Formats: sequence, structure tokens, C-alpha cells
Amino acid sequence: MYQKLSDAYRNVRNYSNYRSNSKIQILLISATAFVLFFTGYIFAYAIHSKSNNKNFNHMSNELSLNREFRNLLLSSINKENIKSHLKYLTSFAHLAGTDGGKKSAEYVHQVWKEQGLEDVQMIDYDVYLDIPDEKNLNKLDIVDQNGTKKTFEIKETIYDQDLNFINISKPFLAYSQNGSIMSNKLYYLNYCDYQDFELALSKNISLNDSVVICRYGWSFRANKALNAQKFGAKGLILFDDPLRSSPKQAQDEIYPNGQFMPENGTQRGTLYMHDGDPLTPNYPSNKYTYRLSEEKTILPKIVCQVIGFGLAKELFNLMDDQIPVPEFWKGEMNVSYSLGGILKRKKSIILTVYSEKKIKKIHNVIGVLRGEIEPDRYVMVGNHRDSWTFGSIDPSSATSVLLETSRSLSQLKKNSMWRPKRTVLFLSWDAEEYGLIGSTEWVEEFFKKLTVNGIVYINCDNAVQGNYSYEAKASPQLHQLLFQVTKNIQYDQKISIYDRWLENNPNENSTEPKISSNMGSGSDHAVFLQKLGVPCIDQKFVRNKRDEKFKNIFGYPLYHTSYETYKLVENYMDPEFFGLTSITKVISETTRVMSDSLIIPFDLENYYQNIKNQLRIFNKEFGLRLNKLNISLNNLEESIENLGKHINEFNQRLKNIDQSNLYLVRQYNEQIKNFERSFLDVYYLETGSTHTLYAPSSLNKYVGNSFPGVVESIVRLEQAKMFSQDFVEDIKINLSILINSIQSASHILKDPTDFSRF
Repeated sequence: MYQKLSDAYRNVRNYSNYRSNSKIQILLISATAFVLFFTGYIFAYAIHSKSNNKNFNHMSNELSLNREFRNLLLSSINKENIKSHLKYLTSFAHLAGTDGGKKSAEYVHQVWKEQGLEDVQMIDYDVYLDIPDEKNLNKLDIVDQNGTKKTFEIKETIYDQDLNFINISKPFLAYSQNGSIMSNKLYYLNYCDYQDFELALSKNISLNDSVVICRYGWSFRANKALNAQKFGAKGLILFDDPLRSSPKQAQDEIYPNGQFMPENGTQRGTLYMHDGDPLTPNYPSNKYTYRLSEEKTILPKIVCQVIGFGLAKELFNLMDDQIPVPEFWKGEMNVSYSLGGILKRKKSIILTVYSEKKIKKIHNVIGVLRGEIEPDRYVMVGNHRDSWTFGSIDPSSATSVLLETSRSLSQLKKNSMWRPKRTVLFLSWDAEEYGLIGSTEWVEEFFKKLTVNGIVYINCDNAVQGNYSYEAKASPQLHQLLFQVTKNIQYDQKISIYDRWLENNPNENSTEPKISSNMGSGSDHAVFLQKLGVPCIDQKFVRNKRDEKFKNIFGYPLYHTSYETYKLVENYMDPEFFGLTSITKVISETTRVMSDSLIIPFDLENYYQNIKNQLRIFNKEFGLRLNKLNISLNNLEESIENLGKHINEFNQRLKNIDQSNLYLVRQYNEQIKNFERSFLDVYYLETGSTHTLYAPSSLNKYVGNSFPGVVESIVRLEQAKMFSQDFVEDIKINLSILINSIQSASHILKDPTDFSRF
């Protein structure tokens, strides 16, 4: 349609030099162009809207349209396809930067080509990765006073003899320093959080030249490494305490007989705190890009290694047990949990790490369903593809879901009159495990294009951590959309997915399912929200919250181990592939609605209510402290109320627009799209996040802070050894930036020619 229209305009220009009677031809061509445009618009509009009523509720009415398309879509989703993809992807290791990583990219590329997606391509980047030395196992030596060594090579027992373990990465922590360190001091620091170190130092100990051991949980592993380094340790050992990986009540369900951790199971992972290639911050890792030297990065400067809790027991039995630890520091190992110090019997430990940091090629894959009406507006659906090992849960469960989602939507387009109004981008990322590298590099390369055109990013990383209930984190304006979508998909013959979600994880009033708006980091959604201001969803199927065996477990016990096999999913995590099939339906239908709705289905009123609630929580935690510093929140409260007023006025105008006016619809959609962008402030936080309302915490990257700039300023003040007025001024600066961003959001929603001040 658009090509024919532009051809007509070119013809008009060409004919302008002809004789005067050519004016008739020009009129005919122009009339033809108009008819083509009008006919095309009416045809597309008929598909995307069945109502000509000028007054409409864009959330409820739009979601109820095209019921037949929804039914066709949901009925086409086939669990056998999901199983087939998962079985193949878990048949080999696919660590980023390896042959297996490229093989998985080629598979996705081939599948999307066969499904008929448009513009399918691999986009490569040369990035800085840390690859373990597969010939030399990382190891820990216990040395007695005579120099006699007892060596423990860090490896996992192989239970699945039918699988190819040749290229499985050995247990390691990416971006650790290489080499060997020796110490006769070993301290146990609980989770290695900041407050754990403060408590330990209150016992009048010194961590200089020591090795620190701490358990997984509570915070991101990179935070643990940076804390150990900051407080003087020269080495860090991480382990998963059986309390959260192999609890007493699950001893009959240890892998390979269940989904719980054997004693030498090890959680691999990255120690990089930021996102993207460490050598090219803020810019894509292309051939022309300037690269930093490693010395100028923020990678850890100490030796770090992960071990199983079986070896951790050996170390705890060597530790000095004179200084007890609080009860909440204790796990379920049959040892004396103590702070430690000089090792017993004059022993020492040597920790040795073999790996090589080098530039390696990674491969993103992209496939397109082009939008009929607004091809320049993107509904983005993504998942990372790389894995530390076989990756049956993280991430191949979600890769399999992504491939079936793309197939179901592509098939709907082929077999019906359905056409997406907006373009759907299917995105398969590489090197997420190292620090969201693939997605970040792509966003950095296409930053300006995505800033202008991005509507939403729908993410799935671990598609199943159980098969009982759906669960999601999402930007506030997307909550109602998810509620509506899940209400329209049956869980079984009696209840919907929404009903089970509400029963399993209700909000504090039990009125709706609980959704966190504070999305934190830990997966690829972070770069879209934090750098682009694109609203995001991250989701999974989870277990029953009341299952006692999992009461201390966040995630799933075999996370990032070599036991993430197809068998784990098929036998234990999702035997009937019910969870995987169900979440495919949710993602597919969410994508269809986002690409189809005449008005972008964002609930801005819920955003306002969410900010009000975040202010209430913030005031409760920090209000008294700020009062003591003579810092008032009155202007912040006023800006939030002002935002609520302008959201209400915007919604009132939106209800009364003439939806047959294409330009007016586009105008309102632009305001809705740009709303989230209002909260960005360039280089707002040292972590690279630019969102002033929600950002990952510097103390724990997995979770988010509301009003992050202000919170981080308060944290710096509280952690400072000496008071300085500069810290107070920093709080005031960040508070003013926050208020300005909220006022900017109000401006976005006003009439386009209204520049009045508040």
C-alpha cells in the first residue's frame, strides 16, 4: 500500500514537466493513490477494530476484540513442538563464545526461516568473555604445616552418561582473577552482604589477606565479590547451603532422583556488576569501537571460586570455632557455623583458578513479523539463548517457548486474515549469562531507533520453575493487560490462569495477583527499561508457594549446574509440559494484543497509583532520616499528585477521541509510548541505569530500588565513615532530578501545544 502511494507521488513529479493536458493524468494518479490508501486503511482497520463507536474504553473493548483470532492462536500452540526444541537445545552445551553457542544460534536462525519470519538474521559482536580452561580444573588445596597437600578438584559428578559432557564448562565464576592465592585465614561471612561484613568487623577482626567463604542467596554473586574485595579479602569461595538447595525433607529427591542439589553441585555465574561488554561501556562492540584495557574496567581483582556444599563442610571443619555467629547465619550443614579466623592445626588453603579472558564472537538472532499499519512501532519478544551448561531451565525452556510463540503467530498470519498492526520483533540473545551482553550491545547499536520506535519488551528467561501457577514482574502500566490476558486463558476446565495466579500469589489485599513493578536486573528486560525507557514484562511458571520443601529456595535448586538437563524438565519440573505450554499461550496472546490494539493498552492510572504506593513505602523507611537532615518531600508529593491529575485528564480526552482519525490515534499513542521515557535521566546512576523511578540496587543487582537515585545517596551517607554535607547535597540533587522527571511525565500527557507550567 505504502509503496504504491509513493510511486504515485513520484509519477506526479515526473508528469509535472508534461503538456498542460497531463494535469488530467496527475489527477487520475492522485485519485488512484487516495483510493489505494483509503481502501488499505479501511481493510486494515476492519481487522483491528470491529467497532465504529467514537467513545470507547480502550482497555476493556480492545481486549475483547478479535476473539476468534485469540482462539485460533491459543488452539494452535503445540506442546510437542516445545518438547522437540527443548530436547535438541539440551543435547549439547552452548556457552557464549563457543562452537555450541554458535550452533544454538544457527538452530534458531533456521527455525525462524522455516516459520516464514521476515528479515531473519544473525547479528554478531566481538565481546570480552572469560572462558574456563577445560584442560585444568580449578582446585582447592588444603596444606598442613609440613607442606603436604590434599587436593580437591572442583567438578560435578556425572550422572547422565548418555549426555555429551565434553564441552560442558567446568565449575567457575566468570571474570574472577586467575592464579593461585594462599592463606591460613578463612572467615565465614553469611551471604557476604554489606551488613554481614559490618557485623564481622564489629568482632575486632581483620579480613586482610584472608579468604572469605559465603553462601549463595539474598544478593547477586557479583555484589558478594565486590564486598569481599572492598573489605580486604584476597579470595572468595561461594557455595549453596543445603538449606536452600538440598533441604532435609527432600533427601529422597536428590538429582538424578529429583530436582534437588547433590553435594558437589555448583552454581556457575558471572561476577560482572554492570551490563554489556566490559570493554565498551555505553557503546556497541563493533570493529570501530574503542575498547578499554581490563585495568580500567570494574571487574573483580580477587580470586573467586564456587564449590559444592560437600567440600564446604570440609572447610568449615577446619575453621576456628571460637567466635559464634547469629542463628540466622546458620544453614543445614552438619557443622559448627562460626566466624572463623586462623585455620586449625596450622593449616592453610590454596585456591587456584584457571581461565582465560579474551575477545570472542557472540551471535544474536532476530526475526520479524512486519506490522501492516505501523511497521515503525515495535512489540519486542525476547529470551537469551546461551547457557553455562545444558541449560534446560535457564534459558532453553524459554527459548523453546519463544520458538513456539513465533510459530503460532506466524501461522495465525498465514492461515487467517489476522495481520499485526505493529511490527513484532523476535529476539534471541547471546552472552546474557556474562552480564546481559548480547541484548545490551544490540540496544546500544540501535539505541536511537529503538528509543523512537519501541513500544514494549516481553521477556522470558526461566520459563518454568514449577508447573503450578503463572507469575510476573512488569512495569505498572502493563499489570491490567496481564490480568486481562490471563483471565482469557483457561488453566483447566474450571479456572483461568488468572484464578490460579491469584490463589497462589495474591497482593496484600487479596484483590489481584501480586506483580512487582520493581523489576531489578538479572535478565534482558533490564536494558530495555533502564536504557530505553521501554516498559517490560518478565514472567515464568512457578511451583505452589505452600510447598514446604521450597520454603527457603528462591528460584530452583539446580540453577546453573550441569544437572539442568532435559530429564530435569521431563521427569521433575514440568512432566506434562503444562507450564511451558501455558506460558507460551500467555506470551503469544500478550504479543498479539500489544501488536493489534488500536490504542496501546497501557494503564497509566495504575502507574500513578503505583508511584503513590512507592512513596508511602519510601516515606515509611526514610522519612524520619530525611526530616533530621531538613529535607522535605513536599515537592515530591505535589509532583505525584500533579501527575495523577494529568493522567486523569488525559484518560478523559482519550475516551472521547474519534478513533477513525488515524492521525489523532497516532498522537495519543505517541504520548502513551513516551510516558515511560519521561522518567529517564542520562547517566543517572553509576551502574548505568537511567530510570529515576525504578532501578537495580547497588547492594543487590537482582532487586530494584524505587526512587533509586535518592536511595543510593542515602546509602552512601550511611556507609560513610565520616559525615559530610556533600552527602546531604547529593540527596537533594537526586530528589530534584526525581521530581523533574515526574513533572516531565505530566508534560508528556498534556495537549501537544500546551507549554504551561505547573
